[in-house]
Parts: sequence; C-alpha cells; structure tokens
Amino acid sequence: MLPTNRLVIVGGPSAVGKTTFLDSMQQGEMPDFLDQISISNPDSYLCLSPRRLLKLNKPFVDKLFLHYDFIHKYAPDTPQSGLSNLSDMINRSNSVCALTLCAPQKVLFDRITSRLERIKKKKDSPSSRRRIEQLEKKKEMYNTPEVLFDAYQEWLNFIEECGVARHMIINSTNYGQFAWLSDSNEAKGILENTLAGEGSD
Repeated sequence: MLPTNRLVIVGGPSAVGKTTFLDSMQQGEMPDFLDQISISNPDSYLCLSPRRLLKLNKPFVDKLFLHYDFIHKYAPDTPQSGLSNLSDMINRSNSVCALTLCAPQKVLFDRITSRLERIKKKKDSPSSRRRIEQLEKKKEMYNTPEVLFDAYQEWLNFIEECGVARHMIINSTNYGQFAWLSDSNEAKGILENTLAGEGSD
C-alpha cells in the first residue's frame, strides 16, 4: 500500500458505522472529537477503502482516512493478505492513529441482518448471491459473541504489534464514549463492556 504523511485508520466490522462516522468527521460535525485526534481540517483528508486505495494511481498520499473492515478477511473469496498490506502501509507512514469502532453485539447483529434482508430483495445475480453468502457468514459470526470478540481481539493485537502508539476505541452508538488506550488489558476490558452493551444509552 502507498506511503502516507498522516494515516488515520478507522477500523471495525461490517455494519458498525464506519462510513457514517467518516462522513461526520469529514463534514466537521464533531469538533471536540477532532480536537482529541489533532485534526483541524478533516476535509483535506482523502477517504478510501484498501480496495480503492490499491487502484489509486499515486506514489504518495499526504493525509488519508483509511476505511478498514477487518471482518472482510472472514468472508468467502477474500484474499488473506489485507493485514500484511496494512502493516506495510503503517510502517511507511510518518504519523499513524487508529480509531476502532465498536458497538453492542446485538446492535451489530440487527444491522447485519437488516443489510442481508435488503440484499435478498434485490434482483438475483451472481454478485448478489456472493454478497448474500458473505453476509450470511457475518450474521453467523455476529450471533456468536465469542467469535466476534475474537475477531476484535485479533485486530487489537495487530494494531499493538504494529507499534501504533495512538489508538482509540469508540462506541459508534454514542460518539461521546471513547478512550485512548494505554495497554492491551485496558483495550480488552473496554471492548468486552461495549460488546455486552454496558454503559450504552
């Protein structure tokens, strides 16, 4: 992946709210939060997924919001090289901040179920069948709290192993609930409470 001057990774599973969160940031709708992550001009950041980034014909990106769905690695027909590519990009970036979005397990399950039902109502095609297969697999994951937690834990371990010093977990059902992480035990506790719905309004 491309080197960057400033990389902000917005990671989380499908349906956690990454797109909505990024739209809100780029539109400057969360000034207090943007101050927390030292961003004064969010509209100057390019916002891309890894797939779109690979197609970008540029040798360098100055400021990037990377929309990263770490659950995609569990979906059918998805290459397993995503994390190694991301590790390379982190190593080649001057400044890195990771924002991990989380929501209660029940919220994630309901959202992925709703997304699946919408796809099923569309005209049948090879692409829609592949999409349904992917969503069915994710729905099964989301209905098993232990599996969902393990996927998050693998992501947190990856961020720590990459040496990303600035890492925050954000409750995507309440952007006011966020915390900079100081160690893996703290991250595990926050994650467990958020997935269980503890502290959510």
